[in-house]
Amino acid sequence: MGDLGYRAANLSGPLDSAQLKDSAFVVHLGTPRAHSRVLADVLSVVEEAGVERFVHISSAAIYRGLDATTFTEDLITGPPDDAQAREWWEQEDQCRRWGREAGIPVQILRLAEPVGPGVFAEGTAARWIHRAWTRRPLSLDRGRRHQVLDHGDVAGAITALLAAPAGQTVFNVASETYSEEELAELVAVLARRMPWHDAPTAADRGGVMSTELAEKELGWHSALPALGGLRALAQWLACDVHDAVTGLPQIGSDV
Repeated sequence: MGDLGYRAANLSGPLDSAQLKDSAFVVHLGTPRAHSRVLADVLSVVEEAGVERFVHISSAAIYRGLDATTFTEDLITGPPDDAQAREWWEQEDQCRRWGREAGIPVQILRLAEPVGPGVFAEGTAARWIHRAWTRRPLSLDRGRRHQVLDHGDVAGAITALLAAPAGQTVFNVASETYSEEELAELVAVLARRMPWHDAPTAADRGGVMSTELAEKELGWHSALPALGGLRALAQWLACDVHDAVTGLPQIGSDV
């Protein structure tokens, strides 16, 4: 956000209302691994600071397990059956309930797999790039599709959301969609070409998110080719070619 010319601060660790003094908006990065008490503490501080709007960053993983080819924001009407999807839903629901009680507008962005330098190394693209750098083959389920989101488009989506009046609650955001083979070929070009083989069993094919609502309501469109973010992610993960670097978050998880 700072790169786009906005006054923004990245706050981590314990939060207090003094840090949010004169802040109109708070953007919170969700994670399914956080205990509900941690999020409750954040929301309590936000309410005390009297911010005008709260934006929660959620994930496309909330759609896991749904039998649909295209995911629209209104498909999720209650707790999903998939365990990982349910964790994301519980955080969204906690934010929405808090917003109603506090009288503070809450909006949610559901992100495709983020790609770029230093992003959370989760999802198929990060996992495959890491496997290529560490000279391990890729297992392909050729019917699957994958969505990625350039880290610059994340900032653009947040900017578009905050520039518009607080209205629609949830928006899907993604930069590009690739078939399994297209993504594997990009990994080969950006990292290292490794053998491919077909997965022994087909995984949950799932679908891809529709971004039509964000385009219509916010005027948001992907402005950056995901190739740049994928290249930056590949360069970042190249430092872990021997699995020796600690602290790379959750490599191996799939969205």
